[in-house]
Amino acid sequence: MLKRLRRNKNHALPPLPSDVLDPRLPQELIERVIEYCAWNERTLRACSLVSRNWVTPSRRYLFGIIRLHTHASVAAFLVLVASSPHNIISFVRKLDIMEFDSASPPKAWMRHLFHRLPYFPYLECVAVQMVPNSYHWKWGSHLSKDIRMAFTDLFVGITKLELSAMFSSFYELCELICSFPLLRSLVLNGANWQSDSNSDSILTIPALRDLSLGSTSSKQVLITWILTGSTKEAFLGTRSARFTSIRQTEAPAVATYLHAIGPFLEDLELEFSGLEAFYIVEADNPKLKVPHPAFVTLIDLAHNSNLRRLHLSNLLLGESREIGILFYGYPPARWVVAMLSQVSSPLEELQLTVVIEKHSKRVKSEDITTIANALARPRFAKLRLVWWDFVQSSVSGDSYWEMNVEWEKYEIRRAFGVVEWGGLLRISESR
Repeated sequence: MLKRLRRNKNHALPPLPSDVLDPRLPQELIERVIEYCAWNERTLRACSLVSRNWVTPSRRYLFGIIRLHTHASVAAFLVLVASSPHNIISFVRKLDIMEFDSASPPKAWMRHLFHRLPYFPYLECVAVQMVPNSYHWKWGSHLSKDIRMAFTDLFVGITKLELSAMFSSFYELCELICSFPLLRSLVLNGANWQSDSNSDSILTIPALRDLSLGSTSSKQVLITWILTGSTKEAFLGTRSARFTSIRQTEAPAVATYLHAIGPFLEDLELEFSGLEAFYIVEADNPKLKVPHPAFVTLIDLAHNSNLRRLHLSNLLLGESREIGILFYGYPPARWVVAMLSQVSSPLEELQLTVVIEKHSKRVKSEDITTIANALARPRFAKLRLVWWDFVQSSVSGDSYWEMNVEWEKYEIRRAFGVVEWGGLLRISESR
């Protein structure tokens, strides 16, 4: 056919369809492709060079999060802003500021940072992390009032704040949080203070929609402030709560918060603090730890009648050795089922994060079956997703062993198959 066409020079080829002449993809499809590559910087840079339609979506992810950790990173970012022919500042949604050396007063780049940065019109989140945060570095002591005012003035319009730093007092932390009137999401993980308070006045906390409390000096003090320093309308506006590293002494405060917020909470994550969540030392033999999950089940979910998503994290299994001592794990199925029995809401998603130690025993099939049977009850008729997430622990300090949970995956599929689970079952593992 082609040979005949070459011989007949006067023969005209049929016109191509209009959709072939226009090779442009729908913009929705382009954005989905770029969203799939969101965490691959090299691929995003390549996508930004495809065509004009790919530039803006690519930059949205390339410049969505700006990390400023050293003097060099600050200088490079300022040069990029000054030399860029396009306004990349409008793409920045989160600013991640980290100081690695907090054993001494902050370096010059940190002291002058907030006076040098431009205004970010669409900035949503600021994360401040001092690693390691210690008593040697304090927010108010090592940053002058002028620098702190520059910080709050520059980011006054943010809606999310993540803090991991040391403060001289709890009031100083509260004062910083209340400097952002539009704040809707607060994450405190590694936020500590030296003294509980140096002022009798109670600052009014902004109306939060999402609250996350991790390792802090005291969850009791924070929760008391949230309950007393919030208007009723603002407090009841919280829809998502995350409590991690819950120590035994903090469980009653978490229970008080959940009881107070009642049916307004929709999303909850609970992570109990390491071995302390599942073991207690016997008085006559401090080296022997026996199961004692009473304080875990102290947290009652019966009042959260509108809960949609529940995440139970840091479930330790089997036995493990630490500093030459053998710890026997408490089967998590017992207290997981006990907590599920308190649920009175139409739960839609349940996530169980299981921590696997190097010397952990296999998850018992009867424990998996117990949980599967509990979820097959009529009260969980609206449950559409059960997610088992296995996480390799590095507590032992040995990072060269590989976690193998193929047996657990098989048992989970078998147990949920027996009860004729009709929802989506997801099993993942991360190292």
